[in-house]
Amino acid sequence: MAQLLCCNENKSAQTIYLASHLIDYKKDVGKTYVVTSKEEYMSSSNLNLRNQRSEQEEADTCMLQHAVDATARGASSLTIQSPDIDALVLALWLYRRFCPFISLIVGTGGKRKSIALGPLHETIGVELFNARPGFHAFTGCDQTGTICRKAKMDADVTP
Repeated sequence: MAQLLCCNENKSAQTIYLASHLIDYKKDVGKTYVVTSKEEYMSSSNLNLRNQRSEQEEADTCMLQHAVDATARGASSLTIQSPDIDALVLALWLYRRFCPFISLIVGTGGKRKSIALGPLHETIGVELFNARPGFHAFTGCDQTGTICRKAKMDADVTP
């Protein structure tokens, strides 16, 4: 099984397969589910996604672009699921471009948690979120472990 999953093509094909079954399973629940990848765009409703192609390399930015597009199409509530903190940082930065009721499900497995972005955005404030994506680009643990010889976890508290 490990050898099967070490190949990106196999992982991609398995993801598309599972997503197509999820979409079929969720067709009659009164909500629209959208699953995208570089090759596939699937919806649980008759939503036309042909013009939704994205050149974004990162899944986080692609998901957020689709959330902005869904808001433009009239969505009244959105839920985005990502285990990556980058999605939370970017979603808070883009908050005013989304519909009023948006939440992000973070974590994995049994440790998932839904975070309503509105109260969090109002509590922390616009100024911080305007600066945060740039700061996170330098301190995000995906690629950068230190900044000015400070561990990423210490960078936020550096005077």
